[in-house]
Amino acid sequence: MKVCLIRQHAGLGDILFCLKIAKTMIDRGYHVIWPVISHYSFISEYIKIDKLAFVDETKNFPYKDIYIRNQPTPATENFLFLPIQIADRLYPRSPILGSKYELASISHDNWETYVDIIRNKEKEQALYYDILNLEDEEDYTLTSWIYGSPPNSKTLEGAKPKNKYDKMVDMRYVDGFNPFDWSLVLERASEIHMVDTCYICIMEALNTKVERPNMYSRRKYEDFLFQLKPYFNNSWNYLDIHVNK
Repeated sequence: MKVCLIRQHAGLGDILFCLKIAKTMIDRGYHVIWPVISHYSFISEYIKIDKLAFVDETKNFPYKDIYIRNQPTPATENFLFLPIQIADRLYPRSPILGSKYELASISHDNWETYVDIIRNKEKEQALYYDILNLEDEEDYTLTSWIYGSPPNSKTLEGAKPKNKYDKMVDMRYVDGFNPFDWSLVLERASEIHMVDTCYICIMEALNTKVERPNMYSRRKYEDFLFQLKPYFNNSWNYLDIHVNK
């Protein structure tokens, strides 16, 4: 059996963005092993791809010694290691996201079409109606300022959007729910302001109501648009609050 081991254990958005890499390797005859942090153990319930196994990186799995070393490893006839998590170090002149595909020698084009989310409608509705107390056809502004994988998440400070609607919903961690369970809330929002995080990748796979969502840079990039714009649809309004700091 041919095995491809992918190292990108966190950044749920990075994982979704790179699903095309996994599917391409499967098409080339590989079984893909993809270790993730324990906090993302839910991903196998929402992303199901034949011959792709998401595993908890704290558990035992084949080729874990190579995974732990996290160094480029020569490919053999039956094994390939793709440490896409460190791709930006190997291709420093490329955007961070693009470098992952460059390492794999695969085009990132149409990556969003490879994101097929198995939605839990029951949980989505419980979050929408019971937790957030939202109603059908209700206009609301959705904001999301938390970024980074738990338990080391951070919050973007300083964003002061002008909202068109009286009701505002601020995305947060809710016990028993994960980022995929916010899909209904994302789809029905009338206005969106969010930091560049996993939700922008989830939104690429949804049919959202809002026509011009706002994406805020989480850090001071040398060029915000260079880093992100090539990989997302043209509807986003890109905002960098760090530009004058």
